[in-house]
Amino acid sequence: MVFSGEEHGWQIWFEGDTDGQDTEALVGQVARQLEEFAHVPAEWTRIA
Repeated sequence: MVFSGEEHGWQIWFEGDTDGQDTEALVGQVARQLEEFAHVPAEWTRIA
C-alpha cells in the first residue's frame, strides 16, 4: 500500500495482486483510520 499526500487529499494505491480480496472493505477501513488520525472527513473513489 502506497500513501501520497496530494493537494486535494491523500492518494492511496495498492501494488500487487488483490484478486480474491475484499478491497472495498480494506479501503473503507483505511479511510476511517485517516479520518480519525487527521480529524478531517474522508471519502474515497475507485480509480481502476
